[in-house]
Amino acid sequence: MNKPAARLSDLQVCTLNTAGVAHVGGSIAIAAPRTVFVNGMKAATIQDQCPCAAGGPNVIAAGSGSVFFDGLAAARQTDSTAHGGRISSGSADVFIGD
Repeated sequence: MNKPAARLSDLQVCTLNTAGVAHVGGSIAIAAPRTVFVNGMKAATIQDQCPCAAGGPNVIAAGSGSVFFDGLAAARQTDSTAHGGRISSGSADVFIGD
């Protein structure tokens, strides 16, 4: 199934709750130099950072099994993060398959 490509600054939600404190999602931050761009923004991959104000470091944990950018699986809208959240936005016109 094709999903919108995730990029630098696309949003992710974090669903964890620690000791009654809800975690907070934010914009994807690219962890390493990137040579692939989607709509003029750096393409996101697994291992890229997803800041989480309440829960410390969070990263993209799942991506495409068939599309790789700079050797890492391409991230897409709805792919999961290490904290159990999901990428909640992506490109309106670039789609990546499973």
